[in-house]
Amino acid sequence: MNVKLFELRDEATRIAVMVTELSPDIFNGKEKWIYEIGGFGRVLVITDLHTMRSYRSINDIQDRTMNHAYYYICKNWSDLTSGSTLDIGYMLGFYPNEKETDYKGQYEEEVV
Repeated sequence: MNVKLFELRDEATRIAVMVTELSPDIFNGKEKWIYEIGGFGRVLVITDLHTMRSYRSINDIQDRTMNHAYYYICKNWSDLTSGSTLDIGYMLGFYPNEKETDYKGQYEEEVV
């Protein structure tokens, strides 16, 4: 299981999301069987950390920002670094410049 966190930016929007990559390869024995009878192969699950709503299909997402973010993340998963800021409006060509993160270096001490 691989988990990455992203800051999504859009017009007047900032959404913190967690994306979890699941596949049968991470399970053994009965857990693998349970996963497979659920009908899953490799799947990315995106979770809005504010609302805790999770989606595993682009067809389930009605919100423009989350919909385009999920598509982009699925296409670029292996190239994306956890903690990145993804500006959806910029990606869609609505803005000439990417929005910057509001992160100012807080929490730089190492987690034990």
